[in-house]
Amino acid sequence: MADERISMGIPNLFNGISQQAPNLRLTSQAAVQTNLYSSLVRGLVKRPPTTHIAELRATAADDAYIHWIDRDNTERYAVFLLDQDIEVYDTADGSEIPVYSPNGLTYLDVTTPRTEFRAVSIADYTIIVNTTKTVAMDATEVAENAPVDEAYAWVKRGNYGTNYVITVDGSTYTETTPNPGTTSPTYYPTDTIATNLAAKVNANANFTATATGSVIKIVKTGGATFTFGVSDSFGGDALIGLKIDVGAKEDLPDTGIDGMSFRITGASRNAEDDYYVRYNTNSGEYKGVWEEYRGWDQSNVFDATTMPHRLVRYFVDGTETGALATWITGQGLSNGEPYFLFDQVEWDDRLVGDDTTAPIPEFVGRKISDVYFFNSRLGFLSEEWIFLSRYLTSSTSGPRQSNRSSMTAPSRLRSPTTRYHFSDRLCRGTKPYCASVTTHSSRSRVRTRSHLRTSRQTRRPSLNRVVA
Repeated sequence: MADERISMGIPNLFNGISQQAPNLRLTSQAAVQTNLYSSLVRGLVKRPPTTHIAELRATAADDAYIHWIDRDNTERYAVFLLDQDIEVYDTADGSEIPVYSPNGLTYLDVTTPRTEFRAVSIADYTIIVNTTKTVAMDATEVAENAPVDEAYAWVKRGNYGTNYVITVDGSTYTETTPNPGTTSPTYYPTDTIATNLAAKVNANANFTATATGSVIKIVKTGGATFTFGVSDSFGGDALIGLKIDVGAKEDLPDTGIDGMSFRITGASRNAEDDYYVRYNTNSGEYKGVWEEYRGWDQSNVFDATTMPHRLVRYFVDGTETGALATWITGQGLSNGEPYFLFDQVEWDDRLVGDDTTAPIPEFVGRKISDVYFFNSRLGFLSEEWIFLSRYLTSSTSGPRQSNRSSMTAPSRLRSPTTRYHFSDRLCRGTKPYCASVTTHSSRSRVRTRSHLRTSRQTRRPSLNRVVA
């Protein structure tokens, strides 16, 4: 076959290489480019040389996972993650920076560090993930039990000539207020009614009743559950009974007893609109406040030993105490010198809700495959799930834009291990498909991006979006 040559002018070669056929690629693209650098400003120039700064390790770390911390123009570090070991080097001179690990390095127990670690840096913090660890809840946590052994009676109105009745386990106790006299005040004192009723209930050795203001707390001896009811001769609006479930927050007393908690069920029977409240007198308010709280008989605390760990850069400032101060002295560090702390992260507990309204993230019981930072939120990948902090919601009684996001991709995108940033969207998946999360509005959406097509003009992927 004859050698066909084409003679033409080539103005520049700044568009890099292309694997397309010669008749399809741009005249500014080449088939092969070795030790050259394409620049829109300078055209095609020689690849910039490298400068030897220092030898970081005496022995090679062929299987290390290396993460670069680019803090600013003058502060950069190279992090070597190895099997149960971590090393940090200053890229300016190659010096090793000491790492303090008060809880040990067991989280870094892996077989092949290069493929089993992931990391992301945000300012001074680097979050490190061991992709072989299965995330768990803290097995040592003592769950709060539902208050089945206690009930409350709230004397809402003090009226003359009214019967106030409490019934526990079939036994009835009644307090009857006297008829008003000519000089009596408009209302009968509610705390007096509560005190008298509590004294009558205390006549039963199986119960202990304590009056605090207008509220009576009734507890059965031995912590057993019991039947409870209240009634009055004022249309049911003078004495309110409270036990575990309450229809509305308006049914709660303005001033309660510290620690009393209830589930607000609302008018509907849908558990998804339920939320929990607890009376707290330690909030700084004069008489205490009702605060949203979490449910009972559930796990609320992550096992920090199985969750991603943190690597944080600090400078010695002379205020260190205890074991840290002893370690700094042993390292021979002086004020102003840097060191790193590798430790567990203090993750937020579940503060409100239950497994229906504020469920534990789906990565619990699974392995986290990647970590990223997107739109000022920390994110995890776990199997088909995408997670964006905040993981445990701050409120279940209404929508919150700061609440966590967790989304799953369509069935054909199972177990994707890669995520891509594309404009204001986060893509993840395995080729030829990926899923994306759009977070530019308060409502996150999941999209499916179909086959990645290569643009003729550039090597950047052009993504066709299909709403999932």
